Amino acid sequence: MFLLWAVFLSVIVALLLRKVPASMPRLRFRHGWLVLLAISIQILIFTPFAEGYFAKLGLTPILNTATYAIIVVFTLLNRKIASIAVIGLGTLSNLLVITANKGYMPVKLESLRQVAEPAIVSIIAGGEPYRNSVLLTGSTPLPYLADIFYLPAQIPLTNVFSVGDILIGIGAFILVQQLFVPRHRHFYF
Repeated sequence: MFLLWAVFLSVIVALLLRKVPASMPRLRFRHGWLVLLAISIQILIFTPFAEGYFAKLGLTPILNTATYAIIVVFTLLNRKIASIAVIGLGTLSNLLVITANKGYMPVKLESLRQVAEPAIVSIIAGGEPYRNSVLLTGSTPLPYLADIFYLPAQIPLTNVFSVGDILIGIGAFILVQQLFVPRHRHFYF
């Protein structure tokens, strides 16, 4: 959800700067279908009617890790675009911690308590994974890359997030700015 806020704020900034969406594509992405594939897998494994099925088969951590790897490949193919390179660094950060933790993102319990429903907190505090999250403990590999931050619960769509998510958010902010142009240049494309 941190990503949604980054994109929303970037659009607001672009509009305040009197920018408009470019009338012709300014960026050329290579193998954009990889992003669609990763998003489709994420939707599939975390959709309420299907997530239990994948969890029972033990596929959730494998597929979750694969989606991050797919995005890393996409960012390597598009690394010359500055915003995509930043998104790639954030995705790689998340991939490293998720891989080190067997397909799950560790989450700091104190942060989770600030934003999650008590039932979810109880599951994770009990040592069980919930969706793609597990409890951050003293023996968790790469704890500084885990979901340790949170926005106040009063902010809509808040959740816990990681350093990688912050980098992805910064990259997304820059990407949106790259997709907008000053109003007076809009018709010259």
